[in-house]
Amino acid sequence: MIPEIFNLLFKDDRQFVMEIVPMTVNGLPKWGVVTRRNVPHYPIVRSDHFETRSDAENFYKLLVVETPLVSLKGKSPEPKKTLEEYKTWLIEKGLKDRDLKI
Repeated sequence: MIPEIFNLLFKDDRQFVMEIVPMTVNGLPKWGVVTRRNVPHYPIVRSDHFETRSDAENFYKLLVVETPLVSLKGKSPEPKKTLEEYKTWLIEKGLKDRDLKI
């Protein structure tokens, strides 16, 4: 169990933030979805790579709606939000998402 004090480090209710970025894997150009802990310095906790930006965007859109929330004690929203519901939630909370153009 994580001490409650660690929840104070999160920049907002999301425990993780993600971004789509170009990357190189074994010397080959790829597109990646990088997942970062939503705390100071945004340390990387995961990266997934894809052949095309479109594949990365599709993965991103599937995964971002399942972002665990501090307010839910690290669990994902149930039922899972649609992408449009997630975008509305971001706007209501005053949060930004470059890859969703918010």
